[in-house]
Amino acid sequence: MRYLPRRIWRLLLLSLHILWGIWLILRHGRCDEHGNPSPGYSDIIRRWNARALRILHVEVHVQGTPVEETALWVANHVSWLDIPLIAHLAPVSFLSKAEVARWPIVGFLARRSGTLFIERGARDAANRALEQITWHLVRGRSVLVFPEATTSDGRQVRRFHPRLFAAARLAHCPIQPLALRYPGPDGQPDRRIAFIDDDTALGSLWRILALQRIEAHIAFCPAIHDTDRERRELAEEAWNCVRGLVEQPLAGKAPRTDEGQPQEKS
Repeated sequence: MRYLPRRIWRLLLLSLHILWGIWLILRHGRCDEHGNPSPGYSDIIRRWNARALRILHVEVHVQGTPVEETALWVANHVSWLDIPLIAHLAPVSFLSKAEVARWPIVGFLARRSGTLFIERGARDAANRALEQITWHLVRGRSVLVFPEATTSDGRQVRRFHPRLFAAARLAHCPIQPLALRYPGPDGQPDRRIAFIDDDTALGSLWRILALQRIEAHIAFCPAIHDTDRERRELAEEAWNCVRGLVEQPLAGKAPRTDEGQPQEKS
């Protein structure tokens, strides 16, 4: 009950913001013949996500600069907050599991913002995802994937699955690795942000609505331009950079420890 007024107020603001987003989509949601949002619509999507972060009191810190050209973006995955956090910075399409497309409201927003979907467990699902990503990259739309294929508590980065890295080689475009962190006051990853274990989307949202402030850090690695290599080599290089940034202590924060790690969410 202690944080109930804060939760209700922010939930109301977020609900109104989602309704506003639906109106913007119906009014301005124009995509080209390839399904990519137009430049003006991409800017609307970016500003809408920035406003959503402000409603949740997310304080964003950015280190480095992303590559300006079309690229395959790859990142570690901690929470559903990763999506608006990245989307408010640059016009990228996300690769998501297919069931998200069927979720009420969220699925509609995802479909109309250029999200790509993969049917996990389906035969040749990875090959179809690779084809989709390559197709969009060739046509000038950057795509972001989470190559861990799961979320974590933010303390470590699981090995990157290499298959989808082949899209950068096929499309002759660079790879942009980036690291996401949500530190608490002590500098250690704030586990209240992580979407892991038996978390549900609503349960995670309800927990996050109670937080007074969320500190989010995005750190961009140098882009990988030499992508005419084996996908495992590309995945290893990207993983090493992202892992190094995630494990690097934040300035002014106490060093973190690694005991008591919860299970990851598949």
